Amino acid sequence: MFIDCYAGEVGSIHDACLFRRSDLGRRFGDLQFPQDGHLLGDSAYSLTTKLLVPYKNNGHLTNIENNFNKQHSKCRVYIEQTFAYLKGRFRRLKLLEAVRLDLIPLIIICACILQNICQGSNDVPPDVNIYAEVEEERVMNPENENIQEQGNNPPAIAKRNNIANVLYLRL
Repeated sequence: MFIDCYAGEVGSIHDACLFRRSDLGRRFGDLQFPQDGHLLGDSAYSLTTKLLVPYKNNGHLTNIENNFNKQHSKCRVYIEQTFAYLKGRFRRLKLLEAVRLDLIPLIIICACILQNICQGSNDVPPDVNIYAEVEEERVMNPENENIQEQGNNPPAIAKRNNIANVLYLRL
C-alpha cells in the first residue's frame, strides 16, 4: 500500500535525487521514528540512521553482512511487488504521454490511490506477472543497483551492524 507518494518531477531522475526533492525527503532529518525505527532503501541511497541500505558487496562480506542483505532484500520485495502491481494494473503508466506535462504527476498519484483502493478490497489483477515487472524495473533503472558510497556515518554503521548481528543470532 502506498502511504507517501511523490510524483512532482517529470522525466528521468535518480531515485536518491527524487527522494531528496520530495516532501518526505525534505523533512526526513526532522522525522522521529518510534522505537528507533527506520526506512529501508535500496542501494541507490546513502546509509543513515533513518534509512538503512544493504552492505556493499565487494566480494568480502561476512556471513553476518550477507544475512543482513538477504533479510533486507526479503523486506524490500514487498515494495517492488507493490510497484509491479501498480504498473501491471495501470499499464499506461509505463508509457505516459500527455499534451500537458503538468498532469503526469496527477495521473501517477491517482493511480496510486486507485491501487490502494483495489488492494484494500483484495482485488489483485490475475494477469500481472510481478516477477517480470520487477525485472523490467531493474533493467530500466540500473543506476539503482549501484550502491552509493556509504560515507563516514558511525551511528548509522553501528545501527546497521547491531541489527545485522541480532538477525544473525536468530538464525
